[in-house]
Amino acid sequence: GLTLLSFLRSKVIIVAFLLLAVIFYAISSQEVKNAIKSTISFKDRFVMWNDSIAMLKDRPLRGFGLNTYFENYKLYRNDRYKYQKGSYAHNCYLQQAVDLGIPGLIIFVYFLGSVLVSSFRSIIKIKDNFYSNCCFGMWVGVLNFTLYAFVDTAFYSLPLAVLFYFMVGLTFASIDIYEKRV
Repeated sequence: GLTLLSFLRSKVIIVAFLLLAVIFYAISSQEVKNAIKSTISFKDRFVMWNDSIAMLKDRPLRGFGLNTYFENYKLYRNDRYKYQKGSYAHNCYLQQAVDLGIPGLIIFVYFLGSVLVSSFRSIIKIKDNFYSNCCFGMWVGVLNFTLYAFVDTAFYSLPLAVLFYFMVGLTFASIDIYEKRV
């Protein structure tokens, strides 16, 4: 998100961000460097996603029911924790498809797409730099959240979901305030 925002607004921010990332990595402990290099998290996610796809194949239209993924995952996992330990999909869209079925996922993705497209169309029409930058920054944050949801359970965390919808509302409110000023 910072890269996108920087690319569209200021190349200096990209260089500063990359420089800070290199410095952070250079001064980090070996434990932090090992965690950054680790692929365990990626491997775990691929296993969870494959198990989730198996769940989705069993109930593609109706799903298993809202917020039932964690419990149902116990039955589908293929490791030593089968029948013992639930988990989340670490992909909100896949988890939502398992919970609500493909029609429920389509409705949710349509909502997110509508929010992003309609707010972006309004933001590019804003002529005032302050409002344009504020709205665009919030829009990039909302976009980042929707992208991050592909690899974690952000929409299933109440504080994060509240933050997301607050940012969406704040973005549209800022656009509305600007439009009423003009």
